[in-house]
Amino acid sequence: KNKKWLELALPGSRNAGTWQLNIEHRNVPCHEMHSMMNSCFKTDAIGWHRAQRLSVGDQLRKGVRYLTLQVLVNRESSDRLWTGNGYYTCPLREVLKEVADFLTKHTNELIILDLNQFHEEGQCHNGKHSMSMGAHEELLLLLKQNLVQWLIPRNMGLGMTVKEVLETPYRTMVMYCHREIAKSTDCVFSREDSVRDMSMTKSFTDVDQLFHSLQQEVTRHHPVEDRFWLLNCALTPTLRSMLKGLFGGSENSLLQYAGHVKRVILH
Repeated sequence: KNKKWLELALPGSRNAGTWQLNIEHRNVPCHEMHSMMNSCFKTDAIGWHRAQRLSVGDQLRKGVRYLTLQVLVNRESSDRLWTGNGYYTCPLREVLKEVADFLTKHTNELIILDLNQFHEEGQCHNGKHSMSMGAHEELLLLLKQNLVQWLIPRNMGLGMTVKEVLETPYRTMVMYCHREIAKSTDCVFSREDSVRDMSMTKSFTDVDQLFHSLQQEVTRHHPVEDRFWLLNCALTPTLRSMLKGLFGGSENSLLQYAGHVKRVILH
């Protein structure tokens, strides 16, 4: 508890709000690539974009403490703000409720919500599905309505120890990927100023190469004491493994291989 929150290794989940994604969900219309995949290979596209199989509540109960979420505007729904990944997957209100329910039952747990991607204005031809200023105001209000008693105020800073946080009533830090909006309120942190995102943009077919690249990144940028480090790798099947899966002969499922990769990296 005397360690700084920044010094802890926190298990995280990528696109945490995609667990409900199924064949009935709509793609975001202005995503041209998703629209093409949706018309030709929807079943495959759904499997590709569903990053989690557990609900947010179950992810938290399994030990996840760093949740990344993409936020989309869904004007065809009474709940305008949704999570997703090219598809509308779950109203954001439901995700925040699961977080609140978990914190109500587990009063000494700390959670980071990383709103790491918005569908911003200018990303679609008519702005219909983008995050306008009004949508940002609605999002901040939704955060306060569901998590107000747990939101860590930005003026507490990033350098507090776990013990210092637990001595307050606050339990949730929100990273917001719009610096100007984040600075307009005290209930969220600017993601750009608070997170060093070390997501792997290179492709690797060998676990040892991946581990070596991560080591190089950490060594090159160490120490970074004023922000959280996010290590984010997406495990994706090769064309060969997809063909083996379709026609038989696949020795290991992608889930089994993911477990192997995780064990190697953590070891």
